[in-house]
Amino acid sequence: MSEPGNPELWCVDLSAAGPALLAVEARTPRLSDPELLRAEALSSPAARQEWLAAHIALRILIERTCGADWRRIAFQHEERGKPALAGAP
Repeated sequence: MSEPGNPELWCVDLSAAGPALLAVEARTPRLSDPELLRAEALSSPAARQEWLAAHIALRILIERTCGADWRRIAFQHEERGKPALAGAP
């Protein structure tokens, strides 16, 4: 795990990494039920694929920092819509 106080910058090529990220998610689910529902609601397969890849990558980075206990935990949205995981470091 990385240290929560040490900032990191990650760039993910969603087009190139998308299939691998979907395969990782199929083996070890990380997305929450609300995330899966939102993805299903996207009518464009390309938009759905990109959205899923972005969220899977984010979940992998969260797990890298905070641990596996945060898999499938739903995001809460603060007053102005900013997503957060309640109780996360």
